[in-house]
Amino acid sequence: MTEYSYSPEKGLTLRSGFGFSCVYVIESLKDVERKTGEELYHDLLKYEKINDPNIIVEYREVNNREELFKELESIHDILKSTGKVPLIHFETHGNKDGIALKSDEFVPYKILLPLLREINIIAQNNLFIVVAACNGGNMSFIIKDCLNEACPFFGVLGPTEMITAKEVINGYKAF
Repeated sequence: MTEYSYSPEKGLTLRSGFGFSCVYVIESLKDVERKTGEELYHDLLKYEKINDPNIIVEYREVNNREELFKELESIHDILKSTGKVPLIHFETHGNKDGIALKSDEFVPYKILLPLLREINIIAQNNLFIVVAACNGGNMSFIIKDCLNEACPFFGVLGPTEMITAKEVINGYKAF
């Protein structure tokens, strides 16, 4: 949401920000691992509905690349039909180049870009991404390779180093 105003005294003023009306937690962790995304959903996010009963908060578990893209396409379609802007929260393993899924498939960030870009265009540059994975914040660096195209997101939040499940949960609570 960008607003422009002009006055002779102040000149051109640009005010920019983002907003969202739904949170999608997409988790892909092994069965033996701590389900930090599910904990986030049950312990923190569902209580946001008390503060804002209009917000949609959903937890979605995916096993493989096909299911991941199916969920992202579903988010795209919901946005297109309702106008409800998503915040997409990935809860996976990762490295500086992408995310790893429960199936051991690796999905490079650059493969996610086209669909995220489509979502962000419909969301009018309001798509915010959280990547709760080792080096998840490095997703933000991929935009340097696509400067001649629409941006795939408004912003990305995630660590730029290796993290533990305990650090993820403690980070949620502090945030």
